[in-house]
Amino acid sequence: MASAAQRACRREIHRMFEIKMAKEMGMCFGVRDTLKMIDEAITSRQRIDTLGTLVHNPQLVEKLSGQGIEVVGGLESVHAPTVAVTAHGAAPEVYKRVETSGLELIDTTCPLVTRVQQLGKTLMEQGRLI
Repeated sequence: MASAAQRACRREIHRMFEIKMAKEMGMCFGVRDTLKMIDEAITSRQRIDTLGTLVHNPQLVEKLSGQGIEVVGGLESVHAPTVAVTAHGAAPEVYKRVETSGLELIDTTCPLVTRVQQLGKTLMEQGRLI
């Protein structure tokens, strides 16, 4: 049982600190957009393989798997006619390999990631070290 001093200390801490809950919790807009794109795409396909996980949520990954959306480690592991690049994007070589392989590509790269990749490419072209 807590002493009177401990109880007083807890009351003082509660008085000093206010705990605020965020109005919105969950995924960033890039991941939300990715899930929306994949959800729409799977309605007309039996299976989509994704190059890595779409979200860092094992329960959601399992749910997506039940809908025919499978995580693969790389293009050599793709068995579906459609492959998705996650919100994190992929290297330019991956896009070229997808194109030459005849696979359908769903590119869900977050616009913020795309912007950073483009900036990095521009800086490299200027001779800067990235």
